[in-house]
Amino acid sequence: MAKTTSHTLSVERLTAIEDAVAALAEPLMPHGVALVAVALEKEFGRWRLQIAIEQPPAGVSLDICQAVSEALDARLDDLPALADLSYDLEVSSPGVDRLLKSARELRFYRGRAVTLRARRPGKREPLPVTSGLLGDYDPTSGALTILNPDDAERPSACIDFNPATLEIRLNTPVTLPDPL
Repeated sequence: MAKTTSHTLSVERLTAIEDAVAALAEPLMPHGVALVAVALEKEFGRWRLQIAIEQPPAGVSLDICQAVSEALDARLDDLPALADLSYDLEVSSPGVDRLLKSARELRFYRGRAVTLRARRPGKREPLPVTSGLLGDYDPTSGALTILNPDDAERPSACIDFNPATLEIRLNTPVTLPDPL
């Protein structure tokens, strides 16, 4: 069967593909490297399979990204979920300005400082920004706890997580060079 790039995929099929790729990728991670996210997105008419990996505390190197890419590339063509799909594989670090979208990311970054902004579909005006520490996430109910940064034992909010209406970004500390 010829592989295609032109068709659209249902949310269910996208989720099934991402879950299958995550199940394949997880055991291939080198020691100390974590699979943070798997996303299949269409960009400029082509499917892009994005694999985000992290190696705390220093982050991932280009060599590690290349090793994971090669290990995955050798196995992805045999994955039934991808049998009829043409895609480009991209393995990288999550990036410094990471928008958290999945349960896997919410679990991985638990305890990290985040900034939250509610979104209203179709509206352009900015909405208030809240920040705190990422707490527990229940994927069954969608409940996400945001902890008070001054007292991490006390939740400051419990919200429903929906990436369509809530934007959650990691707060990345800014490191300034030492003065001369």
